[in-house]
Amino acid sequence: MDRARMNAESFNLDHRLVEAPYVRIADRKTLPGGDVLIKYDVRFTQPNVARLDTQALHSIEHMSAEFMRNHTDRLIDFSPMGCRTGFYALTLGLEPDDFLPVLAATCEDILNAQEVPAANATQCGWGAHHSLAGARAAVAAFLAGRDAWTRVHRDTPYPAATDATATRNSLVNASCPRPGIDGVVDAVILFAMEEEMAPLFGDSLPEPVGVFGPTRAYRVDAGDHVVLAATTGIGPVSAAQAAGALLAHIRPGALLSAGTCGGLGDAAVGDVIAAASCRYGDVDATAFGYAPGQVPGMPEEFAAAPSLVAAARDLDGVTVGTLVTSQSFITGPEAAARVCAACPDALGADMESAALAQVAYLWDTPFLALRCVSDLCAGNGGATEFSTHLDLSAARAARYALTAACGEGYRTGGTPGAE
Repeated sequence: MDRARMNAESFNLDHRLVEAPYVRIADRKTLPGGDVLIKYDVRFTQPNVARLDTQALHSIEHMSAEFMRNHTDRLIDFSPMGCRTGFYALTLGLEPDDFLPVLAATCEDILNAQEVPAANATQCGWGAHHSLAGARAAVAAFLAGRDAWTRVHRDTPYPAATDATATRNSLVNASCPRPGIDGVVDAVILFAMEEEMAPLFGDSLPEPVGVFGPTRAYRVDAGDHVVLAATTGIGPVSAAQAAGALLAHIRPGALLSAGTCGGLGDAAVGDVIAAASCRYGDVDATAFGYAPGQVPGMPEEFAAAPSLVAAARDLDGVTVGTLVTSQSFITGPEAAARVCAACPDALGADMESAALAQVAYLWDTPFLALRCVSDLCAGNGGATEFSTHLDLSAARAARYALTAACGEGYRTGGTPGAE
């Protein structure tokens, strides 16, 4: 489709016909006094396929703005792209033969840096939102492609990912070595308790395919799909520990939180909730300007991967909404009212999903929480109601999570997790 030429140079670039990493001149202007401004497109990741983690992006901006000026006095600005695939460098007449060595030297400086300059509340508008390790990983990958920096265009369009907001090929993540389990892992499904995971395996667990400290991963019978399941233990700390241990060794196509939850609002026992977003119910840093439930340096809520939400939405009986996580088992009208006041849109409450979503966010891994209501938070049934409905709710959550994890065309039928 022909498009009218637009004012911003980047909007006229066919982003399907470039191949990152690359460096190109995006604009050149001669000022009235004769000075020449040259703007560079410094592209780290493939457009519409991968993007930089926001903390790594922020740290690269800080370090480049500071370190690059040690190599030239003609840098005017070094700014991140809104799409998080790279940066714009504005220079005073710095031609490519001069700019590329300066850029490479700056990358080396970042790899050798011991801290991010000006990463504090006095010198930065979000001083806590930085990652030196993430910046180093991204810059190392960018620098490794230096020989191809000037090769910008490709002959055929790059096949864009169907879910560019939650791709497993993110640059920062892909550059992290993860030994331990060979081959492709389509999904990892995490449960707080063994009783919740049991419907995937029947009478007994198989031998684990990997042991990561206290966390054991088991292969699920899912046809041609490679799906692992593990228990994390109860609570956000246990959940985060297990997810971090697993993601340090494997890079799954998706990470899912499954099991039971308490129902909020209009939710009923047996309802299956696919969380389009997860948030904390008992985090409070509002004194520093953060939203209720927001961990400093993190988003206000953790969004699920759109492709996984879409897969869950297609399943009969699934309601898409928000899950809230706290360190307490929510039971009774007063406790439920406090949670609903902090998160009015929440349909369910659990003790793990937001922590797992946060770890998935940090590891740039597509995530979905899919929980089945076992008890009603506002009721007085509490632990008794939970125990009564545990088996049915766990089986339903396990079956739905496995189906969502395996994607279009896969149905468990009467196999794992059948009710």
